[in-house]
Amino acid sequence: MTMRSGAAAAVFLAAGVASATVIADPSIEHLAALATAVVRGEVLGSEVVEARGSLETLTRVRVAEGLKGALLPGAVVTVRQPGGALGNRRVAVEGAARLADGEQALLFLQPDGAGRYVLTSLAAAKFSLAGGVAWRDLSNLGVAVSQGRGPLVVRPAQAEPPTPAPALLARIRRAVSR
Repeated sequence: MTMRSGAAAAVFLAAGVASATVIADPSIEHLAALATAVVRGEVLGSEVVEARGSLETLTRVRVAEGLKGALLPGAVVTVRQPGGALGNRRVAVEGAARLADGEQALLFLQPDGAGRYVLTSLAAAKFSLAGGVAWRDLSNLGVAVSQGRGPLVVRPAQAEPPTPAPALLARIRRAVSR
């Protein structure tokens, strides 16, 4: 189980949520506010590298459309995520997004300070696109929910039905224009 703080871990366990990583608000509006770049693009390929005593996956994505930020169509960006498999080592990170070669995806990104990008909220910041439909996998994420003045309560992220891609893109465009 991956946690961001001990207090969150206690609340997380008390809520009875299975293994997951806890994130804040996964709404489009929140993700758009956090991201310095929002892009629609094609996954070109990934490599797993050893870094900071663990494994990271570096995925190249060719930008088809920049919805926020300075990334232009045709640019190739590298998205860094925790975990991966290299030789006989495997590091799994609950809540990390899966980016498959050839996949069309919509990504909410922040620079990592080393010329690459990270997803703003792990798998919540990645939508798959195919056949005019968009969806995201929130299955290994918990969401911290405020209960007024009391402690945060962690609940499993709610499954979302696929949505028409044009409607999602329009919602993102509205969110990034604020």
